[in-house]
Parts: sequence; C-alpha cells; structure tokens
Amino acid sequence: MITFNQERYIAQAINSVLEQQTTFPFEIVIGEDCSTDGTRAIVEQLAAAHPQVIRLRLAEQNQGAKRNFVGTFSEARGEYVVILEGDDYFTDPLKLQRQVAALDARPDWSICFHPARCLYEGNLQGPPMTPERWGREEATIVDLFEQNFIPTSGAMFRNRGAESLPDWFMDAEAGDWALHLLNAAHGNIGFLPEVMSAYRIHPAGTWSGRSVEARVVSIFHLLSAVDHHFGGRFAEHIERNRVTTVRWLFGEWNNAAETSRKAVELLSVMTTGETPRKRVTLGKGRGHSRKEIEQLAEMEPGSQDYQSLACKLEALLDERAWLREAHREWTSSLAYKVSRELKRPWNQLRTFFRSRRSKPMALPDDPAPPAVKAA
Repeated sequence: MITFNQERYIAQAINSVLEQQTTFPFEIVIGEDCSTDGTRAIVEQLAAAHPQVIRLRLAEQNQGAKRNFVGTFSEARGEYVVILEGDDYFTDPLKLQRQVAALDARPDWSICFHPARCLYEGNLQGPPMTPERWGREEATIVDLFEQNFIPTSGAMFRNRGAESLPDWFMDAEAGDWALHLLNAAHGNIGFLPEVMSAYRIHPAGTWSGRSVEARVVSIFHLLSAVDHHFGGRFAEHIERNRVTTVRWLFGEWNNAAETSRKAVELLSVMTTGETPRKRVTLGKGRGHSRKEIEQLAEMEPGSQDYQSLACKLEALLDERAWLREAHREWTSSLAYKVSRELKRPWNQLRTFFRSRRSKPMALPDDPAPPAVKAA
C-alpha cells in the first residue's frame, strides 16, 4: 500500500485489510511518502495498534509515487501480492481468501482479479464498476494489450520481486497497466465475478485527473517500451491498440465538434437580448432538446451560468484543436508510414484481383515499398 496526503481515506483503506478473514497469515506493507497532512500520524497509530501485521516504510523526503511503489514492493515477503492505493478499500472480508484459493488451484494463472465498484467524486461520472460486463473466466496478455481491464485493487499476482521490474518501468506513467503486462507474460489471467473492492475516482487522482492528451501520450509511450521489452513478440497487438486509440480520437473529435456547434448556437440565442419565451422559440427552431431549452429560458446574459457555458465552449474548441493536431502527428509518424507502406503492395494486389474480371489493372514493375528495399 502506498499513500501520500490521503488523510481522508487511509484509515478506511487499512482497516478494510485488517478486517480480512483468512486461514493464512498476511502482512500490510505501507509506503508513506512524507505527507504534508495527517496521513503519517494515522498510519503510525494503526501500525502501533497492529505491530504483528503492519510494517511501515516511512520516507524521509518525498520520493514520488513510482519510487515509493517500487521501494514498498521490494519489502513484500509474501507468496502473493495485492496492491491497494491509499484512497481505495476492500469491500469483502473474504477477498484475500478467495483469491489465494484461486491461485493455489490454478498454477497456470499469474494474475487473479475481480471487478471493483467505482466511487466518483466531484463532477466525475462513469460506469458503476470496472470492468463492466466482463463474463470471461480467463484472459491472456493479448487481451490485456487491447485495454487495461484489471482494476488495481482487484488484482492479486505471484510475487516475483521488485528486482524483476525493468528500468523503463520507472518512466511508465500507467504503472499498473505496465505491471499487469509484465506479470501476464508468465501465465494467464483468472477472473472471479464477485465485486470485492472499491476504486475511488476523483479529480485529484493520479490518472483520472489528467487530460485526454496526457493519457494518450502516456499509453503510447508505455506500448513502445513494452514492445521493445518483449522484442517485438506482440507488435501486431500493440499496433492494433494504437489504431484503435486513433479511431477513438476521431470519435472524440467529432463529438467535440458537434458539442461546440450546439454551444455556439446556445450562446448566440442567449445574446440576442430577447425575452425567455423568444429564446425558447429560437431554441426549438434549432433543434435543441427540451432540457437545453428549459435551461436556456432561465439563463440571463452575464449570469454565472452564461460564463460557465462560455468557458465550456472555449475548452471544447481547445480540445478539438488538440485532436486535429494529434491526428496530424500520427499520420506523419514513422510508425504510421511504415505500416501503410508495407501494406500498400498487398492492397494493390487485392484491388487487382477484385477488378480483374471487369477492368484489369496493370501492376507496377516493382511493388516493394522504398522502406523495404532500403532495409
């Protein structure tokens, strides 16, 4: 367990582990990263009350989340490891018992995981649990390349020691995904359907608080490092993930464009200076929903709601510009060009054979792309 400035949550997290009912002993290793609030005092108090279970790793100065994790992980002595962040907690007292029994029964599993209930704070919204509608008893590292479907608090894995972590792990911002991929290289991934932990998502979270741009960049860097680590064994699956991400960006771009258009129209209606009834008429004529129309009728130019909508419009336009730039950078990247050029001769052959009956097409003398010839 690692923690930093989580005095609101840390006691609940630790107590949820102390309440576990098991037939085997377990330890709680807590890495406290020199918090500036009351977090350290809370963990020291609980450690003093449960010295046979809790071991503290107290940093003399702030190390950062990744160094704190690796240092704390290196202190783990058990056969199996569970990671619980300081703002999450277990919801089932039999969680550890069930996962240990599953891994003992399936030596071919390197990881065992279960869904986690999502707790949203602030204005954040999303699905009630993660992963949603996961019905497979078993998965592999190939599935994990498509998406990180393993919640951190829901995973238990075999302890291979922190020394097994590669150097690039320290630079991987999506550290939980990187750790799951490294573990999944040693065996399959087992699934238990019971929801046995809670995952807190709030604006101050390490990952949820980041922008879409930062998350995409982090994922692409992680995939590149993993590709080198495995010597290109999973290059096809990694490339598929990149293509899927770019397609998703296109969808976000279109959504942002449509939302921006509607926001512009709403702002134009609000600034007409007409009466609320006239604004409703204008809103209906432009195809806005009933909820939007009702909100529009209540707003006044210069009000706080008006300013909020104007800020939202500005943010959407910025996001749309970033998505356009991300697409431009992707299509001009070497990875995209090499993949496209390698497929070009085969696409030409396919087109040739499909059109052969109706309109034959002359093949080029040398269909090999420049990149292949120069290799």
